[in-house]
Amino acid sequence: MLTTEDQEYVISQLADYYAALSNIRAAAVAGLHVDVQRQIGDVLTPIQCAQVVVRVCIADAWKHHPPSLVMALQVIAVRDAKISAIIQRLQQPPAAPPDPSLATVLASGLPFLNRTPLRTVMTSFGDAASMRSVLVVDGGPRSGRSYTVEYINHFCQHHQEFLPCHVTFKGISTEPDQVARDLVTLVGGSLTDVPRRDATTEDRWPEDLANWVLTQAYGAASRGTPPFKVWFILDGFAGRDLKKSVRDFIVHLAEKISTGIYLRMFRLVLLEFDRATLTVRVGRVATDVARPATSEEVLECVRAILTRAIDKGVALSAQQRAKIEKMILDNLPADETLMPELNGRLTALLGELGA
Repeated sequence: MLTTEDQEYVISQLADYYAALSNIRAAAVAGLHVDVQRQIGDVLTPIQCAQVVVRVCIADAWKHHPPSLVMALQVIAVRDAKISAIIQRLQQPPAAPPDPSLATVLASGLPFLNRTPLRTVMTSFGDAASMRSVLVVDGGPRSGRSYTVEYINHFCQHHQEFLPCHVTFKGISTEPDQVARDLVTLVGGSLTDVPRRDATTEDRWPEDLANWVLTQAYGAASRGTPPFKVWFILDGFAGRDLKKSVRDFIVHLAEKISTGIYLRMFRLVLLEFDRATLTVRVGRVATDVARPATSEEVLECVRAILTRAIDKGVALSAQQRAKIEKMILDNLPADETLMPELNGRLTALLGELGA
C-alpha cells in the first residue's frame, strides 16, 4: 500500500500527532473498524503506537471501505498536503491481477486457446470442498489434448499449494509397479516396501500398489513446508498395449482418490483413458473433450497476445493489429493439422513481439 519512504513518513507524522495527546491508544483506534481496533493492543510510546497502527492497517489492506489506513490518517490530513495525497491514492484499490486460469499465454510462454471446460474444471479442482477429484480428457488426434499438461503446470505454478506429477505411458512393457514408483518419486515419497507381485494374488496386487502410492504421497505431502496437495497426471494409458494390471491399478487409484481423506489431498487427471472402466461414483468424475479451436477463439487469442505486447511497450497501430490478425487467420487448415499449425503461428507471433 505504501512505499518504504511513504511508510516512514506516515509513521513519523502519526507519532508527532499522538505525542501531543494524553490517551494515545484512544486516539489511535478512533474511527477504525472494530475488527481492526482489536488488533491494536496497549502501547507505550507514540512511535510504537504509530508503528503498530500502520502495520495493522497495511495488513488489513482494502478489506474495508474506506481502507483502515485512510481512517487512521484522516486526523492528520488537514495539516499535511503529503498525507492528503497519500489518502487520495489509497481510496482506489489496485486492479485485481489477471486470472491465471483464463490465460491465453501460459507461464511457459506457450499459447493456449479455447478449452473452457478444462479451465472450469481446474478451478473447481482447486477447491478443497469439491466432490470432483478425477478428470478424464479425450479428443481426436492432434486436437490439443497434450496441451492439457502444459495448462495444468501453468495453473499449479500460480497456485503453489498444488504439485503436478506427470507420468507418461511407455508402451507394452509398462508394469503397474513402475507407474507406482514413478508417481511416488515425483511426490518425494519413499520407495521402500513397494508391494511385491509374488506376495499377493494377481488381482490384489494393483490395489495394493494404489494403496501404497497414496500412503506414501499423503505422508510426503503432509510433511511439506507448507503441506501441499498432489495432482497426478497419467498420460496416454490406453489402447491394446495397456496391460490389464496397469489399467486395474489406475481404476483403484481413481476410486480411492474420490473418497475419504484422499478426496481433500489428491486429484487425478487421465489423458486418453477409457472412462467406462472407472468405478468412481457418478458426479465425482469430470470430463473434457479437446477440440479444434474456432475462428472466434483464435481471434480472441491473437488479440490477447497483441494487448500483452502493447502493455509491454510494443507500438502497434490499428492497421498493424488488423494485418497480424489476418495473417494468423488466413488459410488455416480444416483437418487435424489445424492445432499444430496454429501453435506454430501463435508461438512465432509471441517471439516476434517479445510478448
